[in-house]
Amino acid sequence: MSALAVSWSSSDNLSGVDRVACKDMSGAAASCTNSLSVTATKDGSNAISVVLTDKAGNSSQPFMYTWLLDTIPPVVTINLRPAAVTGSGAALSHSVWLSREVV
Repeated sequence: MSALAVSWSSSDNLSGVDRVACKDMSGAAASCTNSLSVTATKDGSNAISVVLTDKAGNSSQPFMYTWLLDTIPPVVTINLRPAAVTGSGAALSHSVWLSREVV
């Protein structure tokens, strides 16, 4: 699976940004300053969080970035079978259209 790079900018007009704390999808602390690269390995919802702390000790609310990983292809099931086709020149046609939303 390919890595997802998430980046951000931060500023504090008074004392300045002192540290950035990131958590990866497992909730473990991850090294980051202004970006984080993660590799999603499980289908479903994934997330990272970022908290900034300024030099005065004030912390921001957590910034959460979530995305959905879907690696499972769709399954087609034909529930209705046409009657048997017999005779000279008989033809049977069946079409299936699949669409997939890109998130």
